Parts: sequence; structure tokens; C-alpha cells
Amino acid sequence: DEVESIHSFAENLQAPILADPLSNVRRCHKAGAIDDNHEVASNRSNDTNMTQDKQVSDVVISTYDAFLADKELWPVLKPDCVIQFGQIVVSKRVQQMVASWDNVEYIEVNPTMDSMNPTGKTTMHMQASIDMFTHLFAVKNESNAYLNRWQRLEVAGKAQLSTAIEEPSSFEGRTIRELQQHIPDNSQVLVANSMTIRDFDYFWFSGESDAVLYGNRGVNGIDGTVSTALGLATNGKSTYLVTGDLSLFHDLNGLAVAKTQNLNLTIILHNNDGGGIFEYLPQKGTKHFDYLFSTSQGLDYSGAAKLYGCGYTKIINPDELSRVLAKVSTESGVHIIEIPTDREYSRQLHKKYTKVSVDMEALL
Repeated sequence: DEVESIHSFAENLQAPILADPLSNVRRCHKAGAIDDNHEVASNRSNDTNMTQDKQVSDVVISTYDAFLADKELWPVLKPDCVIQFGQIVVSKRVQQMVASWDNVEYIEVNPTMDSMNPTGKTTMHMQASIDMFTHLFAVKNESNAYLNRWQRLEVAGKAQLSTAIEEPSSFEGRTIRELQQHIPDNSQVLVANSMTIRDFDYFWFSGESDAVLYGNRGVNGIDGTVSTALGLATNGKSTYLVTGDLSLFHDLNGLAVAKTQNLNLTIILHNNDGGGIFEYLPQKGTKHFDYLFSTSQGLDYSGAAKLYGCGYTKIINPDELSRVLAKVSTESGVHIIEIPTDREYSRQLHKKYTKVSVDMEALL
């Protein structure tokens, strides 16, 4: 609800917004874009006829988790001040970068005064709503030099990560790029935890979709993933759940509700037979790693679809996904689209997509 206030505030400050995907600040509003006077333009923000300076995403940075893998950028991007609205972003690299900065004013804006900054760098708590804060403390900055550094990196990041849609094998990043381009307007997507939310942080670009993203974050965030998605579906909008196999398995019985309540849901299941996020731990390769961390189940989810009366499609070739998405959008009930992926292959591709080409001299 506060997206317009945050956009206007950042545009006046000429400040980048590092927008977590679940904040929905990356979202392209259906009516179009916000121009220099913060009025709604007539075309959608991904319209090629729109100039870049009028795109709603102009100050929104969405590929930071990829290009910030280059730690040489951290001191170059050091600001005078950080303002945090809501929870801190899921990106570990952003949190590490913030923790590395000294002598930076760090303002947390929260109506409840709860601390949501695990880096311990907060210097000031401001008890206020976002709308109130941005209205009272708006500042006009005439220099775009600092913002321009982030924008250059965002352009390079999007250029690199957009090529995920060309991957010849099934890969979580390719799925997310396809999903953002092919789901209907006014859709809603529940993003599961673990690797799924982190893949969305990489590959869900700003200004390309008006879909609203939801997620359960926290200690018990894996609980009730399917049930939450079905709860969202009760409003009648096109609803998608993007999940890994362990999160789906953890709440598989939630599917029973769909049949009794006549709910419609498309489940996009990345099945890498285990916990892919653990592939990034330093313990990888040690004795009993697969048994203790990956926890492979070896389940055939076509059987689950039959048990709960769901439609089911297994993607063999990633080129099939856009056609399948279009087909299931016209169907009622729950449809599971299973996409087999490989944990090690995905880990290698993540390394590939953090190698963003950056002209350091242009940034300085």
C-alpha cells in the first residue's frame, strides 16, 4: 500500500531502493508507470515505447544479490545513510555489506519500534508509518551520481540474469523468468522458503509484472505452505505456488482442502529430491552430508496428484513450460507442474549468474 510513497521518496532523494521480492516494491502497477511528477502514465512499465526515466522501476534495484557477490563493490556503494522500511531484505550479501560499512547513519522506520535489523548497525529508530515518515522527511537531492552507480549495476545484472531463460536444461532461474513473463495480469504467487525465495530474489525483476508475491518467513516458515496458497486462492484470483519438493511434502495434506472447497491453484514444483539450499553450506562434501542435510525422499508426485485429485504435468523439456502454463490457466482445481532439477547443476548455475560484468572505472 505504501509503494507510491516509497517511490516518490526515493526519487526525490535520488536514492536506490533495494527491494526484497516479498515487499512487492518491485511490482509493476497495472495502470502503468510513475512519471517525474509521480503521476500514472498510460502504458505498462515494460512497454518498449516507454523511456527509462519514466519507468516505475527506475530507482528500484532487483538484481543486487547477484552483483554484490563482488565484494569490491561494497566500499564503492557505501552511502551516507540507510533507511530501512519493514524487515531487512532476505539477501545475505546485502546484510553482509551493510555490516561491513562503518560510520553510516542507519534509520529503521517501524510503527511498532520492533528491531528488524540483525546486522546491529541501526543508529536510530523512528516510530512512524511509512507514509508519515516519507511525507515529513522528504528531501530533494539534485545529484544522481550515487543512484547512477546502482542503476548501472542493475542494467548489467538484468542483462546477465535475463539469459537464464535460454538455459537448455530445467533450472529454477529459468522457471521464474518464464513465470514472470507468462502468468496473467493480477495474479498472486506464494513463494516458498529455502531456495525458492532466494531464486526469486535473483530472477524476479522489477517493473515486469503486476503479480503480488506472498511468503511465510520466520522460524516455522515451512509450515502450511500448501494451505497458505489455498487460502490465498479463496479470493478467486489466478494463484500460483512456487515450491521445492521438501516444502510441498511438509504440507501435502493441505491439498485435501482444495477439493472440498473447490479452490483453483497452480503448483510449480521444483523437484531436486532434497534440500537444495544445503548445497551452499561449507559442510557439503563431508561424511553423511546427503543423509543428514539433503534428506532425499525419492517421492513420485504423480501419485500425490492422483491421491488428492489434482491435475499433473511433468516438464521434460523446459521449452514446454510456457505452453503448460497457458493450458492450466484455463482449468479449474489444483494442477501440479513438476519440474525435475539437479541440485549440483543449479549450484553451478548460481555461480555463473553472480559473475556480472562491471566496469569499475565507470562507477568511480
